[in-house]
Amino acid sequence: MKTTSAWAAAGCVLMALTSGSANAQDTTFTLVNDTEFTIYSVFYWPVGTSYTGTDELGRDTIESGSSYRFEPEYTGRCRYHIRVVRAESDQETRWSNVDLCRVSRLTLQFDYTEGQLQSRVD
Repeated sequence: MKTTSAWAAAGCVLMALTSGSANAQDTTFTLVNDTEFTIYSVFYWPVGTSYTGTDELGRDTIESGSSYRFEPEYTGRCRYHIRVVRAESDQETRWSNVDLCRVSRLTLQFDYTEGQLQSRVD
């Protein structure tokens, strides 16, 4: 898999936007795929653990224009790492330290001008 530093920069945007109205112990979130790509895999795991998660989509995918609801078990931690893998290029992006107790919806978009994945918190 390829990881691009431009995609990693999207994590900085996401961290700056981590505000929302989710319950303080509710880590459920919806990932919206507002790109032209299919998402093959989504991993998430609590910050402070060495575990890198399992593919939470299993055999499912998130097609362009679709969304998927994730329900991580609340472990006493709100902050998670999230990794998303695109289908077409097997490229991935990661976000670190996402406060899922405050974020309930993440929208993925691809900026063709910058050549990077961006995210929006709704």
